[in-house]
Amino acid sequence: MNLESSRTAYREDRRRHSRADSPTIVFEFGDQSYRTRNWSMGGFLIEDYEGALVPGALVTITGVGPGEGRMKTVKIRARVLRRDESRSHLAVGFLGVDQSAYSLMKDLQKR
Repeated sequence: MNLESSRTAYREDRRRHSRADSPTIVFEFGDQSYRTRNWSMGGFLIEDYEGALVPGALVTITGVGPGEGRMKTVKIRARVLRRDESRSHLAVGFLGVDQSAYSLMKDLQKR
C-alpha cells in the first residue's frame, strides 16, 4: 500500500457515516439548488459551486429531495468544511438535522 492509498484508507476509516454516490439528491440553500456528487447522514459534496461561501461559513439547508420538483422543506444547520475553487467543489457538514429531513435521507439511502 502506498502512502496516498494509506491516507485515503485512514480518512475513510474515520468517517462516522458512509457516503453514497447514488442516488444523488438535491439540497437547497441560498436560493439555489445543488445536486450532490456524494452524500451521507453527516454532510455532502457538490460540484459546480460558484457561490461565495468559504470554509467555516454557516448555512441553513432549506430543502432536500430527489429533485424534479419533489423537494421537502427542511431546516438543517450546516457548516462549510472545504471549498476547492479549482474544481468548483463545496463540502458541507451537518450540525443539526430535523426529524423530517433525517427520515427522508434515510429513505433515500435505501434506494
